Order: sequence, then structure tokens, then C-alpha cells
Amino acid sequence: MRLSRLNDAAIALSRLLDTAGIKFGIFGGYAIAVMGGQRESKDIDCVAALTKQQVIAMLDGKEGFVAVPQTREDYVAFLWSNTTNRQNAVLVEIFCEQFPGELCSCV
Repeated sequence: MRLSRLNDAAIALSRLLDTAGIKFGIFGGYAIAVMGGQRESKDIDCVAALTKQQVIAMLDGKEGFVAVPQTREDYVAFLWSNTTNRQNAVLVEIFCEQFPGELCSCV
């Protein structure tokens, strides 16, 4: 996956989560590559302080994000693309975590 596609997906994700006031962090191979490490990545890994239902309501169908059905309650996968034919879609994996003392009124 080209780094520019991953960058675009990370920017779209960051914009939506920041606007909603959600605490989150991006980690994994993409984060290592952005920091200058020699690690190739094909997806964006994110941990966010909200529930699975909240993240789906916030992102699904917005700014190029489409949810991929999953059975786990602490994880949501999305495909992101800024093209109508969804060519070269980027996998964005969000791990949902409610941290002690955190309240999310985003949805």
C-alpha cells in the first residue's frame, strides 16, 4: 500500500475523531513508518475511547468510511477510500476501549 493512501486515511480518521473530541491513538506499522522506521504497513491501527456502536454511528458512511461486519465487541474494521469506485481502499482497524473516567457523549 502506498504511504500516501495511508496518510489520507489517517488524516480523514483523525479529523472525524478530533472533531468529536474522542481520545485516540494510532499505532502499529503505519505509526512506525510515519516516525521514520523501516516498516511497511497495509493498514491503519487505532485505539479509541468509545464503544463499537458509537464508532460505527460516527464513521460508517462518512468521509469515505464503510464498516466491515465483525463479531467482536471491542473492534471495528472499516474500508476507507476517497474514490467512488473504492479502488485501493485502506483497511482501518479501530480497537474500542472505555478508559476509566472517560465519558463519550459523541453519539
